[in-house]
Amino acid sequence: MQALARNQAQHGDVSLSMPIKTRLLALRIQRRFCGRPLRWAPSSIALAFSALAASAPADPLSHTSATRTSDHLTDRQKSTTQASRPVTSPCELTQAAALVDEIIENPGLFSQICGSAMVAPNVLSPYMFDRGEERITAANFARLREKRDAVVALLRRRIQSKSSPSTQVSSIEDIIRRPHELAMLIDLNGVEALPELVDYASGLTFGEPEQADALSTITAILRQERYPPLLTSDIEARYHKAISEAAQRSAGATAITVGGEVIPPPQRDFLLPDPIHGTPIHAASYCTLELTCDRYDQIMSWVRDYLRDTPPERWLAAEGMSPWPIDR
Repeated sequence: MQALARNQAQHGDVSLSMPIKTRLLALRIQRRFCGRPLRWAPSSIALAFSALAASAPADPLSHTSATRTSDHLTDRQKSTTQASRPVTSPCELTQAAALVDEIIENPGLFSQICGSAMVAPNVLSPYMFDRGEERITAANFARLREKRDAVVALLRRRIQSKSSPSTQVSSIEDIIRRPHELAMLIDLNGVEALPELVDYASGLTFGEPEQADALSTITAILRQERYPPLLTSDIEARYHKAISEAAQRSAGATAITVGGEVIPPPQRDFLLPDPIHGTPIHAASYCTLELTCDRYDQIMSWVRDYLRDTPPERWLAAEGMSPWPIDR
């Protein structure tokens, strides 16, 4: 806090003359760096983001870059997944981009920064991750599900084109958008995007929160695909313990699913039965593990083996989505 105060005294706080949305984005960027030394004052971040927004291309599909080569996937694996993806027309991609951008701009749920858990480096939250102060509503996820194939194809392109956001001003927008896009892939069970997620995670600095979020997304998709090595791992055991303890603390939630009762509609926006154990879960049901090199290698090995051993016709894809979307 003292360092932040000195920084604000020297550079000034977020300018009150800036739009509220810009000030909020600046604070989110500042929080996202989770204790790492700030390179800019909040006002400088806001100005940088304003400049970025002003210079951004109008066409959201116009960003292209060379695909980062991953040492975790073979060319054969990549060509197999490319051939298996549904063909999406340019019109469908444009419509998906408009929908995704609208939801990212107005996800629907907001909680104050002071009420959110701080993201920390070298921490992995398998299957789901802290979404910070903004979350996407179940109703918006339902809209995305109506265009699932096009949305997954769009997100795959966007992830493929991104590099590490740790140093470049042009990647500030990634810090804002990426958690929303990863949450979309989790809800849509975007198994088709696993190769891009592997490339994205492997290109980030080890242990930084953005990499942990990507690994969480990978494990979530593998779990929704019912990948046996993951389901018999210590990751699954730790997660099951965490959600079971959370259910015990919430007697009402536990009672809802005992005996196979159906969760009533008013509670479906934030509660659903876990597909593996049947335990009631919600967006805040997660555990945390230390992200070590061994843990990183383990997850990368799993996803490489899955793509090698599981032909696309056996992917669950849309069938692996939860029975209904929840706020996350």
